[in-house]
Amino acid sequence: MKTALVYESKTGFTQIYAEWIAEALAADLVEVSGTTVAELSDYDTLIFGGGIYPKGITGFKPMIKHGMDTFAGKNLVVFAVGATPASDDYLKEVEGLHVPAVVQDKVKLFYVQGGYDFSKLKFFEKFLMMMLKMKLGMRDADAKWYADFTDEAAIAPLVAYVNGLSK
Repeated sequence: MKTALVYESKTGFTQIYAEWIAEALAADLVEVSGTTVAELSDYDTLIFGGGIYPKGITGFKPMIKHGMDTFAGKNLVVFAVGATPASDDYLKEVEGLHVPAVVQDKVKLFYVQGGYDFSKLKFFEKFLMMMLKMKLGMRDADAKWYADFTDEAAIAPLVAYVNGLSK
């Protein structure tokens, strides 16, 4: 089974998980910006990884929007990375908000906790974080602008699922 892991990482946490997963599955590792839908047509299994942002899971929606015909019949897996602790309820929330209804039955979704790095955010994202900080009544001393919750053990369910596809 030929597998590609396609990811987009703004702050580095998705890249960490992408590298771990690709190594565990012997998958080709590809950045979204470095590929096209057509280049992915030779793969049996496609794993998309991206961070969770207000507009969705980075890198995932454009690929799905432009590639569903090409991806028909392929195993499609998505892992979303965010700072919120992982739970079944949060996974359902992510799926409802960020996976288009027309593809929910075609995609297997996983969520892993990554982290946040304020220094790597764009202006608008920084503005939103500052607004949240103010809403929560946090002082600068209370704010943590960098946190890393990555855990290699968190990829185990995704790896087991993909390995089960080849049996």
